[in-house]
Amino acid sequence: MAATLPDLCFEEIFSHFKYDYSTLYKCLLINRVWCRNAVPHLWRCPFRQSLPTLNAHHLIRTYTSCLDDAELSLLSSYGLIIPEKGAAFEYGRYLEDLSFCYLNDAIHSWMVFKVDFWNYETISRPVSTAICHMFMRQKAKVKNVRLSCHEMNLGKFPETKAFSDNGRSLHRVQNLELCIDRYCLFKKSEFPLGFLFQLVTSCFNISHMRINMNYNCHKLLPDVIAGIIRVQRNLEEFILSETTSVVTASMVNALESQTHSLTLLRFTNVIFGRISLHWLNRCKKLRTLAFVKCDGQMMDLNLSYLTFPIKNLEILCDRINITPMRIAEIIRNIGENLEVLKLNIVDRAIMNIISASCPNLEILDVEVPEEMYAIAKLWIGNLALKTSNLHCEDTYSDDDEMDTKYIV
Repeated sequence: MAATLPDLCFEEIFSHFKYDYSTLYKCLLINRVWCRNAVPHLWRCPFRQSLPTLNAHHLIRTYTSCLDDAELSLLSSYGLIIPEKGAAFEYGRYLEDLSFCYLNDAIHSWMVFKVDFWNYETISRPVSTAICHMFMRQKAKVKNVRLSCHEMNLGKFPETKAFSDNGRSLHRVQNLELCIDRYCLFKKSEFPLGFLFQLVTSCFNISHMRINMNYNCHKLLPDVIAGIIRVQRNLEEFILSETTSVVTASMVNALESQTHSLTLLRFTNVIFGRISLHWLNRCKKLRTLAFVKCDGQMMDLNLSYLTFPIKNLEILCDRINITPMRIAEIIRNIGENLEVLKLNIVDRAIMNIISASCPNLEILDVEVPEEMYAIAKLWIGNLALKTSNLHCEDTYSDDDEMDTKYIV
């Protein structure tokens, strides 16, 4: 009976065990049909943070059995001989989640068992290059890419040729997460930059981007990210966190090309300087907008471009850059559809406007001066909310100074 089930039935069955790898593994042992249908699900996301060392070793050993002659030749040139073993499946083609730091960790575990550990620094890059080249050659269905430079030494990042030979295999990428911090060696390595250049020419379907940048990044990186943004057909969510002196204008200006599709924009620790967000008033699909600890001379003016209804608004910035008058104006203009509102700039005028202009508000999170705490608590008690959080200034994390109300 099992052998006669249509593939769509197997797809539905295995969709309920997406991250239950133990159950998926047992399905391999039922018969050939179950094995053939379980393998794609088991190998979608092989690189994980919690992967035991022995499992990581077996994982890389299986992938090395999929290498072709050119990839094996690359490893042999570094003195690493891999026994030729024909793999039962093209396991690389099923890959959907590619995290370079977890790939690096898995290679590390494999080399502990396989070769002299002291050679790790020398041959880790050739191994990652050969494996990534195999992924591209087998046309892996990569949907999620994570490059977290603070979690790995970029001296072990795959060479650019691993992606340039078969770069079209990256055209399915939908989610891109890039994390560059002050401790990484991005400034001294051209390989991650080459990979990102490949995304500019190969990836046009990214819908979610999360960028975390810090001081020690390559000077071309912001422009490359801007290029990635511009070539997307429908970028829906963009999250940018920075701790540099001033955000590079090219990245923010590139978002103007995505005004037709953006639904979420979140900026954290971004110094806008004189960068204008005049294109905000064209983001008709935008539902969530957040400015957290942002700075810049244009902040107050930039918020004036927000003239259409959104559902979630978060403004947690310094009063020097955003005036209470501007906050009041924004809420008056867009309050009708607001469901979630987070503010750290609140006065009595803003309270009155929220009460009058936000009939659909469900979640409210506000920070007020200590002298207004009692008034704000009484005001919140009169609002028809599902959840509310009230904080005193400079005591956001102090449970004693926080009043939380949950309405069921």
